[in-house]
Amino acid sequence: MIVVSDSSPRISLAKIKQFSLLKHLFDAIFVPEAVYNEVVVPERILPGSKEIDEVHWIKKRKIANYQSREGLS
Repeated sequence: MIVVSDSSPRISLAKIKQFSLLKHLFDAIFVPEAVYNEVVVPERILPGSKEIDEVHWIKKRKIANYQSREGLS
């Protein structure tokens, strides 16, 4: 299964050292660029930033259809 995710689940699971649960649940996680940048910030270290930046199954994507994005909020 492939999902689109915001940053909260990834940060929370990293805080409790359970980040790998995401890989067991999903084949791939697509993350909008803004959400990726929210977590992987060079100036500060957030829980999960290293994990998100290093795994191949979390994929940063540009939003192609902004009207569809509004329906997800």
